[in-house]
Amino acid sequence: MFYSPSLWEPMNIMKSNANLNMNFENITVNPIAGALGAQIDNVDLSENLPDEIISEIYNALLAYQVIFFRDQDITSEEQINLAKHFGPLERHIYVKGRKDYPEILRIIKAPEEKRQWGETWHTDVSYNPKPTKVIILRSIKVPPVGGDTMFSNMEIAYDTLSDKIKDKVNDKRAIHSSLGAAAFVDAYKEMEGNGNLDEYSNSHPVVRTHPETGK
Repeated sequence: MFYSPSLWEPMNIMKSNANLNMNFENITVNPIAGALGAQIDNVDLSENLPDEIISEIYNALLAYQVIFFRDQDITSEEQINLAKHFGPLERHIYVKGRKDYPEILRIIKAPEEKRQWGETWHTDVSYNPKPTKVIILRSIKVPPVGGDTMFSNMEIAYDTLSDKIKDKVNDKRAIHSSLGAAAFVDAYKEMEGNGNLDEYSNSHPVVRTHPETGK
């Protein structure tokens, strides 16, 4: 599995605010679950996609939070080019990226390992001072059963809280810590560290509003 993150940077080609443009003329969007997620068809990610298609893909991401593209045979360079549409790329602070594509991180589980890399509920690299905007996962070899990456709709999670709990968390902040390099490499034989051992922490609001959807 290859992982490439994009930092937050507003895009000037897509619709913004709460009134999302759900009129998809160039791609096919099929919701796959009630809480979140949609599969996008009728698009070839190996091509140099025009702005109108990127805009529709991004609107689908805003609307459904997680989007899936099946049967896409793309190269690492094409994955990098796709990620650049959503913002500047970043490198993992602890794990060494690929030699020619350092922004891409290979997630490999050794045959004898029982734990999954990143198996607990989390927001990726939330210890950064500025939240990461988009994560692109490209699956290369996956087991026929198990090992699924799960996603949670935090808008629904917040909406279904009682008013009492909402009042408790609305103005609170939380410290997000990277926990140091050991948490990312020590228990995983195939995940190679890049030599950085520093620990990073940043404070973020417990409840925050998406700047483009207003949710």
